[in-house]
Amino acid sequence: MQLCPKCGSENSDGASFCSLCYQPFGASVPSAGSGDEATAKTSLKHQRIPVPPDTGREDGAYAPMPEFREDKALIRIPGVVGIEGISEGQLRQELKQGGKFVVFQYCCSLLIVTFRRVSPVFFVRAGRSGILNGMRYSLISLLLGWWGFPWGPVFTVGSLFNT
Repeated sequence: MQLCPKCGSENSDGASFCSLCYQPFGASVPSAGSGDEATAKTSLKHQRIPVPPDTGREDGAYAPMPEFREDKALIRIPGVVGIEGISEGQLRQELKQGGKFVVFQYCCSLLIVTFRRVSPVFFVRAGRSGILNGMRYSLISLLLGWWGFPWGPVFTVGSLFNT
């Protein structure tokens, strides 16, 4: 039996990695008190995962996780309009420069019932205006919001003011 230098768990002889924490045997383990935080952070990025059983590898071998790169990974957030094809690094940069996530309020009335709703979330890049996106919802409120009694006019003015 082999003991893991990082977590102390018992592993079978000849194993390349710890079965509990995936620490490779023979590699140095950054200690918490060493002050080497950069080494500790980079070792977390390269954790090991088990090879799926259907690959035929029964020797306990592990495959490295694919390296994550912020500037290359594309962001996919369901329901957000305007972030298609943007990586996480680009999104963070846009937000630092003044990009915003915005929603627009609108209302619709059916004589005695008035509905207040919000648009999907829009991402507005730094230096750009969301007026064109908001104009659509203002027009919906102007055309369909006034007709409800008694709240139609009140909600319409509120929606136009908020948008």
